[in-house]
Amino acid sequence: MITEETALAVLLAKRAELTQRLLELEDDRRRHGAAIPAGFAEQASACENDEVIDRLAEATRLALMQTQRALDHLDIGHYGVCTRCGGRISFARLDAVPEATECAGCVAQPNPAQTTESVIAG
Repeated sequence: MITEETALAVLLAKRAELTQRLLELEDDRRRHGAAIPAGFAEQASACENDEVIDRLAEATRLALMQTQRALDHLDIGHYGVCTRCGGRISFARLDAVPEATECAGCVAQPNPAQTTESVIAG
């Protein structure tokens, strides 16, 4: 069972790690974006590398936001409470994914807001 103290320590460490990773990815992107290789093959390779770095940075930003969301819930006393149904998030889920803000049942169900947005966007 994860305690709030343990969750706080884990989430703060994860936030620090993700913040550092994002800084490194942004630094890599600046370095790769500054120099344009002369040859076509080298330019294509550089573009692919930039796309990979951009995707990794976006995934890191999302993970950082989720971690901060969990820290905010912990701060207001709602850690372990599902943001969609209001039920308890299982201890097993919190042990495995301390940054979880939704219970396993809600995660398994499509989010109606996301479904509506994807239909509108599509």
